[in-house]
Amino acid sequence: MGNISIFIIRVWLVIIFITVSSCCKKDKIEVVDLRCCNLVNPEGIDRTLFSWKIKTDLSNTKQNSWEIEIANTKEALRSGSADVWKSGRNFSEQQLNIKPQGLKLKAGKGYWWRVRIWGANNNETLWSEPAYFLSVSDMNYVRK
Repeated sequence: MGNISIFIIRVWLVIIFITVSSCCKKDKIEVVDLRCCNLVNPEGIDRTLFSWKIKTDLSNTKQNSWEIEIANTKEALRSGSADVWKSGRNFSEQQLNIKPQGLKLKAGKGYWWRVRIWGANNNETLWSEPAYFLSVSDMNYVRK
C-alpha cells in the first residue's frame, strides 16, 4: 500500500471514531439509584413504594413517563420476562413513592424490579439495572 492509501484509511478511521463517540454521548440518560420504601435492596418490607433518580449530563432533562417491571429472578428481567408484574407506560413525571396498582406479592418472597423512562423528546432510556426487595407480608394492591 502506498502512503496515500494509508493516509486515507487513517482519515476514515478518525471520522468513524468521532462519529461513533459523538452518537454515543448524545442524549445519554440513565435511570439509577432504585429504591423501595426509600431503601436500597431492602430485605423485609411490608409495602412497596418505588423511587429512582435520573442521571444525565444534559440540562433541563425531565421524564414524561415511566414503566416498571417485576420478576421472580434477575435473569427473568434481563431476558425480558417480567413474570410478576408490568406497569405499562405511565405518563407521569413522578419518580418518588410510586405505589404499584394491581400487584400481588407473597410473604417471605424476594422480587427483582427495574425501570425505564421516556424523556421530554419521547425517547425511552434503556432499562435500569435490576434492584431487589423482600416482602414480609402478603400484599395486594388493588387497581382503583
